[in-house]
Amino acid sequence: MLPTGTVTFLFSDVEGSTRLWEVHPQEMQVAIARHDVIMQTAIAEKNGHVVKQRGDGFHAAFASAYDAVNAAVAAQTALQEEPWDEVIGAIRVRISLHTSTAQLREGDYYGPQVNRAARLESIAHGGQVLISSATRELIRDELPEDVGVIDLGRQRLKDLSRPERVYQLVAADIQSDFPPLRSLDSRHNNLPILQTSFLGRETELNEICELFGEPNCRLLTLVGPGGIGKTRLVLTTAAESIDEFSHGVWLVELAAITEAEILPDQIASVFGVTAQEARGGRGVTDVLVDYFKDKTLLLVLDNCEHLIEACASFAEVMLQRCPKVKLLATSREDFGIPGEWTYRVSPLALPPDETPLPDLEMYPAIQLFLERARVARPRFGLTEDNGAVLAEICRTLDGIPLAIELAAARVRVISLEQISERLQDRFYLLAGGPRTALPRHQTLQATMDWSYNLLSEPERALLRRLSVFTGGWTLEAAEEVASFGEVTRQQVLDLLTLLVDKSLVGVEERGNIMRYGMLETVRQYGVNKLSEQGEVEETQRRYATFFIQLAEGADEGLRDARQLDSLELLDTEHDNIRSALGWSLDSREMDLAFRLVGAMGWFWFMRGHWVDARRWLTKVLDLGAGGSPPLRAKAICRAGGLELIRGNLIGTVELVEGALDIFRRESDDSGIAWCLNLLGQARTFRQEDIENANADPFLIRSAEIFSTLEDDWGVSWSNRYLGQVAEFRGDLNQSYELQKQALHGFEVVGDIWNVAHSFFLLGASASRHRDLEVAKWAFEESLEKCGMVEDKVMEAHALKGLAHLALYRNDLIQAEELFQVALEALQKIGDEGCVAGANKDLAEVMRRQGDFLQAKELLSQSLHSFENLGFEENIVWVVERFAALAHSMGNGERAARLLAVSDTYLGEGVFPLSPTFRDEHKQLVTSTRKLLGDQVYERLYAEGAAMDLQEAVVYALEEIPEN
Repeated sequence: MLPTGTVTFLFSDVEGSTRLWEVHPQEMQVAIARHDVIMQTAIAEKNGHVVKQRGDGFHAAFASAYDAVNAAVAAQTALQEEPWDEVIGAIRVRISLHTSTAQLREGDYYGPQVNRAARLESIAHGGQVLISSATRELIRDELPEDVGVIDLGRQRLKDLSRPERVYQLVAADIQSDFPPLRSLDSRHNNLPILQTSFLGRETELNEICELFGEPNCRLLTLVGPGGIGKTRLVLTTAAESIDEFSHGVWLVELAAITEAEILPDQIASVFGVTAQEARGGRGVTDVLVDYFKDKTLLLVLDNCEHLIEACASFAEVMLQRCPKVKLLATSREDFGIPGEWTYRVSPLALPPDETPLPDLEMYPAIQLFLERARVARPRFGLTEDNGAVLAEICRTLDGIPLAIELAAARVRVISLEQISERLQDRFYLLAGGPRTALPRHQTLQATMDWSYNLLSEPERALLRRLSVFTGGWTLEAAEEVASFGEVTRQQVLDLLTLLVDKSLVGVEERGNIMRYGMLETVRQYGVNKLSEQGEVEETQRRYATFFIQLAEGADEGLRDARQLDSLELLDTEHDNIRSALGWSLDSREMDLAFRLVGAMGWFWFMRGHWVDARRWLTKVLDLGAGGSPPLRAKAICRAGGLELIRGNLIGTVELVEGALDIFRRESDDSGIAWCLNLLGQARTFRQEDIENANADPFLIRSAEIFSTLEDDWGVSWSNRYLGQVAEFRGDLNQSYELQKQALHGFEVVGDIWNVAHSFFLLGASASRHRDLEVAKWAFEESLEKCGMVEDKVMEAHALKGLAHLALYRNDLIQAEELFQVALEALQKIGDEGCVAGANKDLAEVMRRQGDFLQAKELLSQSLHSFENLGFEENIVWVVERFAALAHSMGNGERAARLLAVSDTYLGEGVFPLSPTFRDEHKQLVTSTRKLLGDQVYERLYAEGAAMDLQEAVVYALEEIPEN
């Protein structure tokens, strides 16, 4: 088991192994196998643990610094005594030891201290053992016998942070004389000492170093928006590469240079080359070429975006005339010259929502915030109370290092909650960076201003207009929304390309479509600029109009063979449509708002966005009677359909009857047919007048109108529920026939989603009549079709259907498993009514298993939810299940009272009981009467009948004593 707490890390590596593998692969295979045994033995015998092998090296951990020193000495002694193959010579290993507090996750250590241990090993020579000052302090008074240390002084490691005082272990049987360490101090360079550690970019650093190590990569440009961390990455890459350049690594900082003409002079000043040497018509660039042409060096050009053409010209000259010079550069955009390689720097990795606290520190964005916050407030740490807020702050800031550092600095004076709240105005909050930083890195506003001011006016106009998009956009959307005034439709593609090149807009391919987007920080900046320029009204109106037309077109395709494409389109653009709807409501553009909710209603139903749908529909309808009547009626109709799905049948009728009145006044036959269908469904589910053969006039009339309109989809939609009515009248054969007609009709028009729903309803009918073979087939078909359209709601209901079949077979284990999966899916969807129903179903399994405590808990949750929703019929059903629970617990008195309450509403009462459930209810009544005797039962039943529903709810929720 890997040690925790204070740990001493051992890193090792074989010197020159790459060349030996290339020249002597067979001999090296034998030698490295022996090397591995020696290292593993030395580590294990001294109580160490191998964390992992890295190529030909080892990473090990020790709970004791003393043991780590003994292991290192033992390993070097054995390695130097080993009779190696004469062809390849001795295998020389460099070893480092560093002690720190360990951060252990998933079987590995991470964090800056681990990286520092690896950096220490990289400056050693083969045969040498280096230890850090932290390790030296721990073993100062207990050095192993015959082991000593040599102070090698303060050395700059390749992580560019503070120098480390380095010591060398010496022992009688190992080499002690070595050349100077390979630290930055021993190499020609002007790389700065950085005051903060390099965090969270190890993967990117490895990728960049690998690219830059390619033989034909002589110019690598790191591209990304301001504050993304390009400078730190390029400097660390330069430090990592320093051994490859005998004439050094040289940084040229260009941020303060404002005139392109003096670029060569700025570069020359780094090398002490003066303009006076440029005589006889020779420019400074020519002098630099003469200076560089025979040298092997690395030139780092940092912050090139405002001098992009001059930098590109200079780099091109270097590539053509100085064959041993390589260049690293940072910029918002690439140079665009032959021979250039680019690496696009992304934001720091962010934790997903609901990441457990122990895992948060694995994410680079969190690591950066924590380290920088501890500088401002040394005792700051990650806790159960602040973890979620801290993660949300980092997500809000897009993982941009500069923004995270500026936010972390604020913990000195305000809480994380206050920081999170104030990020709505991030450009005000994120100021006050280090005084020594470049001015454009002292505030987030200045960083964005720097990029914005480098744009042409048309580029600025497009950037700020694109900021209205909240979920990305396509080229077509940009052309429709942003092409007015100084930006023409024909210019949009070229301008958009320039914004991508300048790292202000991102692009990715989805299928066969390119989709564009901005970091939220860039978008918020654009929103501010849009307001400053007075373009909000025009841009938002064009934006809303575009997405209304898109939603209306997609809505038509949701009910035919275009369904999958329409669903994908609306899924992709959902954030934009929400934003357009929000603007329409805020601006009291009621016709636009009604058009949007009318177009989105069916999609919201299909995707289970019921909370979203109810919120938007309620907002629109609560604003009053504005807007055109037909558009308002469609919105009301959609709201009624939502209440039907949620189980609020009374609310359905009230809403849909209002919409029906409007459609009739407007002579809108399609709207009338829709309303009649919904009213027919509500009547069907409430089983009103089911004994009457003419009890379904709404559905019949709906089918007739759809038929007249030649709307085959509408006919199928009505037939499906006519089949439900036939079932409730007891004519199962006709029910199957009508439902199968509807199923076939939906298959013909290509509506997979309604095929899935039709299979589910057919399965439900078969299940209620205990036709288990048909029910199982139908539910499984429904599940398959749900998978095709990604309908998580109906998928959950189909799982519940299969769970009920398991319950009928008394297979309680499978029933519990299926109900649990369905419940979890419905909880994710967020509809309280469906979750409440699933809790009631799962409670039935618990009751039959004899887990009465869990059954009561689930029924209580269900009852509270239905109370909150005001769903009276569902409340009655849960009360009835409480009666069953009381009976199972042997408490017939409570069962009798609660049965009286449920009978007041069920059966012949307000909510008629379907024939298929009457037997189960009657069996409960009979069993309870038998348990108590007729006389006692009648007395207790009368007491229950005297309760109103609210009293019954309170009574049901009381503790149930077992008899």
